[in-house]
Amino acid sequence: MFGEYSNIAVRGIVSVVPPTKVENLDCVSDELSLKKINKQIRLTGIQRRRILTGEQTASDLAVKAAEKLLNELKWEKDSIRVLVYVTQAADVEIPSTALLIQKRLGISIDCLAFDVNLGCSGYTAGLQIVAGLLHQAGGRALLLAADGRSDSLRENAADYLLFGNAGTATALETSQNHLLQYRHQSDGSRWKTIYRKNGCATIMDGNAVFAFAINDVADSVRQTLEHFSLTTGDIDYFVFHQGQKMIIDNLAEICGIPLDKMLYSLKDYGNTSCASIPLSICNEVRKLKQQQEVHMYLCGFGVGLSWGSILLTINTDMIFPVEESDTHYID
Repeated sequence: MFGEYSNIAVRGIVSVVPPTKVENLDCVSDELSLKKINKQIRLTGIQRRRILTGEQTASDLAVKAAEKLLNELKWEKDSIRVLVYVTQAADVEIPSTALLIQKRLGISIDCLAFDVNLGCSGYTAGLQIVAGLLHQAGGRALLLAADGRSDSLRENAADYLLFGNAGTATALETSQNHLLQYRHQSDGSRWKTIYRKNGCATIMDGNAVFAFAINDVADSVRQTLEHFSLTTGDIDYFVFHQGQKMIIDNLAEICGIPLDKMLYSLKDYGNTSCASIPLSICNEVRKLKQQQEVHMYLCGFGVGLSWGSILLTINTDMIFPVEESDTHYID
């Protein structure tokens, strides 16, 4: 599914991580030898991660990011008409955690708030969802993306070394002559490639994920650029979901993307699921701020299987460096 909106602007991005840092080299155990850990680091590029501890949740990180962004933009909270929270770590089964976030932020009742249960493709899908709603209704919106995977629910011990936690907030509003282009695809026939049944461990077929990325995702990137009459030279920066470095580097090579146009966050933060794309943007903010505006290609892919792309131009003034927070909100 291809499409575009000519009146949607992304106004700012904030990313927040918990303060607890885990060095993968310190994770030696009976199941994980130092040799195995070093091999895993070489393949994934993930050296350390940020992990939620105590009572803090993924939504705490997202709310902190949203508060910072609203303050920097000087947006009145009552101006928010749409609040979408992308997560696979909801605070409660019902209602949507977005409604708890609405309360915490003090956003008025004149707002549509709901969760989206998507993982690694969740940010790009979330941008498309919010853009579609704003295109019809106008106004301002917050897209929050956060994940808080539990280290206790892993089938494979080596998976402990992959996942980190982060929360992000992205502000969007209607504005003429701001182009947002998209493509999204889904294949439920391959849902068992990555899945978790209620209360069970996450199961992932790593080889199948790699094949999916270098075939389906790479084809989609090339087709999307062609569909919108673009080349890699027209894009300032590419931001892929931060699954692991071997996948990202292979995608760059297959798609003919220069490595200096790729943005990363996985070395210091790991795979943060739906938060990984905005986290990578904030992590590389110094590079981005060399230009007033940047044309970006965002690509999310994973659980579903689902994959998608967003092309947009954003002013770099309201992109902020990654922040830490240990805040926990009590309802």
